[in-house]
Amino acid sequence: MFQKRLWIGLAGLSLGLLVNPTWAHHPDAEASPVRSAAKYSFGLDFDAAQFGWGGFQGKYLATVLKGSASFSPVISAGLRVPTYKTWIEGFQSQFGMGDVEVVLRAKTFTPSESTSFWVGINSELPTGSKSKGLSSGHIELAPFVSGISDLGAFSMLGSVGVLTSLHGHHDENEEEGSSDKPNFVAPHASKELHYQIGAAVSLSARWFSQFIIGGFTALGKEQDFPGTSGFTSAQLRYSPEPGSRVTIQPQLGLGGHRRSDWRVTIGWDRFF
Repeated sequence: MFQKRLWIGLAGLSLGLLVNPTWAHHPDAEASPVRSAAKYSFGLDFDAAQFGWGGFQGKYLATVLKGSASFSPVISAGLRVPTYKTWIEGFQSQFGMGDVEVVLRAKTFTPSESTSFWVGINSELPTGSKSKGLSSGHIELAPFVSGISDLGAFSMLGSVGVLTSLHGHHDENEEEGSSDKPNFVAPHASKELHYQIGAAVSLSARWFSQFIIGGFTALGKEQDFPGTSGFTSAQLRYSPEPGSRVTIQPQLGLGGHRRSDWRVTIGWDRFF
């Protein structure tokens, strides 16, 4: 029972993270806080992705240092610090730090022992380089609502949020002659709706799987990412020992405005 609750608790953490400006573009991670006994975690993700949008074609590799903490039974936070290596057609390859991502969330409603809801806010901080195409160059905020319901061996997950740029999107620093480039690694509109729904199942005490489908819809007129784009993602997690986890997650982009063609994440986490 403890192993099952640990997996389900971690499955809830991903929904808060997925609505984050960059977490949302890189749906991975785990879901929520506080239904597991683990108060802290740290780990690494290794990502590979290919994309083609706005006349750009490219690939990137990423290494992400990540961590989370539960400060009480209802308050928790997460942090991701990414580093990228990019290969974009027509540009010199680049290497550097991306935008740091922070999420804060609180459990607000528990209608039953098996169902919980959270509210929170995700943020993206402009720590990367715009001239290398590794940053949006401004702060992003994304308030969200997420929920998880345990249905025996299965769990249902869902989340919805709105991302807003605190400055005008791509036009401020992209005047003619500027060296700034689009954000190749985490593209997004100035204001957009994020949403996803998924199912998770505990296969055994060591194995856990999760499937998510979601999307992004631009709110207002956007030159770079109009309309709606989507993604679908499957995840397989293995716990070699209590308190540790290895994850593999392939993802496919959906629709003509998709943010990536494909992406694969291999991750490691330690909980204590």
